[in-house]
Amino acid sequence: MTYQELEQKVIKNRLILRHCTDRETRRRIIRENHELMTEMDRRWIAAGRGQ
Repeated sequence: MTYQELEQKVIKNRLILRHCTDRETRRRIIRENHELMTEMDRRWIAAGRGQ
């Protein structure tokens, strides 16, 4: 996935979280978002933009 695709996936997940009431689904999405954002941070720093 490109950085922009990761970004869009996080945004879509946040929209789902707003209306989701199922605990397991919420946990899965939160975990997925954490992993996506960690990857985004890794790429941001690797590109030298974190300075």
